[in-house]
Amino acid sequence: MIQKAIHDDSNAISEALLACPINSPLEVEVLAGSHVYRLRTRLVGIDVPNVLLLRYGADQSWQDARHVIEAGQPVVLRMVNEIGQCQVLAFRSTLGVSTKVPRKWLTVRFPEAIEAANMREQKRIRVNFGCYIEFGDSGEKLAMGDIIDLSSKGCRIATSLERPIGDGANIHVRFKGDHSHLSLPGIVRNASYDAQGRVLHGIQFDGLSPELRAGLTEVMLANY
Repeated sequence: MIQKAIHDDSNAISEALLACPINSPLEVEVLAGSHVYRLRTRLVGIDVPNVLLLRYGADQSWQDARHVIEAGQPVVLRMVNEIGQCQVLAFRSTLGVSTKVPRKWLTVRFPEAIEAANMREQKRIRVNFGCYIEFGDSGEKLAMGDIIDLSSKGCRIATSLERPIGDGANIHVRFKGDHSHLSLPGIVRNASYDAQGRVLHGIQFDGLSPELRAGLTEVMLANY
């Protein structure tokens, strides 16, 4: 089970949020009627107990949502404190006002309560991403497959290979689609077969740089 805790004391909220380093990745869900806009951004700063300051994004998702990004708009934020137990923090709030034109940042009102979930003790998140398994650092593609579950420590990949890749093999998992910039080094730890006859490879991530760790965190936030 995922271990969760609810904090509604102002000191506990401040402590949890201030533990998140500047430039931590966040996901903002803008709740606009029946539609939800999901925006990725970074933490710029925290003014306790008033607002959180976020980077104003420039990608297409932000362009699509710009008509609903206004003061008082309800939002849900998810962010990660990777120090210690590696917690996902989630809370409801409302947008404040960005006074800069063009906008460079966005304010979110300080939450009245937050939920914290321990990522390091949760079971893997069920996902469905296309990927390549590449050999070592060479970039040679060993197989195409689908990542079917994912955690901060590893993943499981379903492939149509006739024979499993050997245990202990050094590989890279290169994501396809929206996350194609991610190529995560790892080690094959075990293999099994599912009911459809696909080979399931267990992968343990190994030697992730801070940049790759941040990219993995963003993927997990988006699917948490």
